Amino acid sequence: MNLKPHPKTPHITIRPATSMDVSHLSPSKMGACMMYVIKGIVVGTANLYFNATVSSGRIITSVPQEIQVFSPLSLTPKEIWLVPKATFKVPALILYSNKILYIKIM
Repeated sequence: MNLKPHPKTPHITIRPATSMDVSHLSPSKMGACMMYVIKGIVVGTANLYFNATVSSGRIITSVPQEIQVFSPLSLTPKEIWLVPKATFKVPALILYSNKILYIKIM
């Protein structure tokens, strides 16, 4: 099967995953699948679909998937030193929308 990704917007780049990208996954979790690395380029919403050519030559197209790209997470202070067994809490606001969890760092 020849699987090809098609990002419909310039908000993301996509490439096949290398062994370094998936080295933390156990073989049982990977199974017989293809993995890709998606990187957000511009903040916004991107759409992505895949085409697969099967052995008969027929092309199968997936349903487009929406991917939301957020700005990089930034924490203040940038560095913090803690003594052993000490804790530091990051204030956050948790929002739910369409079964997606968003965490806004305050």
